Amino acid sequence: MRIIVIYIHANPTTKQQRQLLQSQLIDLLRISQKDAFHTIIMGDFNANLKHFYSSTSKHNKGAWKYILLHYLQQNRFSDLQQLFSNDPTQPDHSYESPQNGALTRIDAIFTSSNFPFTPLFCHTRKSFLYLSDHLIIVAYFQHIELKKERHERRLRIRSKVYNVQKMEPEDWQTFSKYSDQYYHDYNYRQYERLPANQHNLNIL
Repeated sequence: MRIIVIYIHANPTTKQQRQLLQSQLIDLLRISQKDAFHTIIMGDFNANLKHFYSSTSKHNKGAWKYILLHYLQQNRFSDLQQLFSNDPTQPDHSYESPQNGALTRIDAIFTSSNFPFTPLFCHTRKSFLYLSDHLIIVAYFQHIELKKERHERRLRIRSKVYNVQKMEPEDWQTFSKYSDQYYHDYNYRQYERLPANQHNLNIL
């Protein structure tokens, strides 16, 4: 698995540097796919994702600042916050502008197609470690057991399985005697005439 954490320059006047960085990231994603990595790419894209999706829904390729996002969409990366939003067209914001209080979504977590860890949930929350005008985006994934863990768990729950084909006549006699005694001791005769229904099945 490969995890790529990014920060795209915020200054819109640094167009050339932003384009170069996006191209480098796309090259890294292509190499990751070629080398069969399952990939997470996340961080501050400094591009309004709402505007991006609105643009692509109208079949527009979008502005140059959306080059990386366009690549992710073309290669079927999953936008986890959008996936778990009550309204996929309006996921929660991740940034509040200190200048005018505008709320935008410029941070995201994307996973590559056929990602092996099933995502369980993704949401935003305030930072509890430091002051920031960004919210933290949190994603949870289902745990996948390693072969060693799976083997150890199976050893812990190992149970006896009796091979009835190897039972000798005296073994059957012993079993029969034990069963009759158990039936008598716990008065199972009282259950013989119970009507067949769900309630009585639960009793048994």
